[in-house]
Amino acid sequence: MPNDSLQDTMELVANNQRLNRRLQKEVFKDILGNSPATQRLRDHIRDAADDERSVLVQGEEGTETANVARAVHALGTCGSRTLHEFDCRRERIEHSVLNVFVLGPTATECATAQNEAPMLVTLLLHHVDALSQSSQDTLVTILDANDTPRDIAHCGVPVRLRVIATTHGLLKKRARNTEPFDVELWQQLMQITIRVPSLRERREDIDLLAEANLEQLAFRQFDTPKRLNLDALMLLRNHDWPGNLQELWRALSLGTSLTSGSEVTAENIQPWLQAEDDSTNITSMTLRDMERQFIEATFNQCGGNREQTARLLSIGVRTLSGKLRDYGYPPRGGPGSNRAAPQSKAA
Repeated sequence: MPNDSLQDTMELVANNQRLNRRLQKEVFKDILGNSPATQRLRDHIRDAADDERSVLVQGEEGTETANVARAVHALGTCGSRTLHEFDCRRERIEHSVLNVFVLGPTATECATAQNEAPMLVTLLLHHVDALSQSSQDTLVTILDANDTPRDIAHCGVPVRLRVIATTHGLLKKRARNTEPFDVELWQQLMQITIRVPSLRERREDIDLLAEANLEQLAFRQFDTPKRLNLDALMLLRNHDWPGNLQELWRALSLGTSLTSGSEVTAENIQPWLQAEDDSTNITSMTLRDMERQFIEATFNQCGGNREQTARLLSIGVRTLSGKLRDYGYPPRGGPGSNRAAPQSKAA
């Protein structure tokens, strides 16, 4: 019997380890890379996952702060927490947070909860630096009362809240400057801090990330993945990536659309890379700005040939000519308005 008991225990431990490995593989599938910086990031996520304290995830624009925050939630407490996500740039959280914490769980959650154990709730706040002052006050009040689980009157289920917040700004600087951010809330949120590395800090991951993006683009387009030639790879490896992963996705997405072949060149990608000294964030571009940049890059790629440009863009030549006229190009037939496209070697 003792041997049977030991064997059962060993099998249980082995099963738990297998389940944990499977969970981590699923959680980290969107956090790709083998660089030391990426491995440290995964370690920080694991360390923070089962901690009850608040977590602040910080990173530059275009980094994967949202994926990191969701990974902390998914790995924590065996994934048993209820998740409520909010984008603080677009949503006011007061009413929703009060429903979650003050009014308590839904009837369904009450029915399935174990009354003797607190209901664990994760409040995930994206772009927490955009919180209004009233939302900050609400959150401070709730977090101050969070040391003791609250008993909810209508179903008797105690609730314990954990906040995970993301930001691309510096809350410490904002808390001390003219733009108000509650210092007490800042101190509450930064009990655990995870800094997401920029892409230039993990250059070893660029090849893997580019390949994954090309595969995803091909999947969306029901096509075979394109490949980068050596010049394109060198361009990506040496770029400083002020827009980080978001810039990489955008450059590959728009760059691959300019080639009908299986190979993507540096010329296809170059127009979509953000200049190092460009203070304009790619996320602030309007659709009109992006359309103009796309049309002009395609026009230049085709050597100024309007028929070829229109064909690649899947629009009519008249439509293209109208847009080029709006951009200040000479009318069709004018000097330099329709340079001959370079002849291919096959021709």
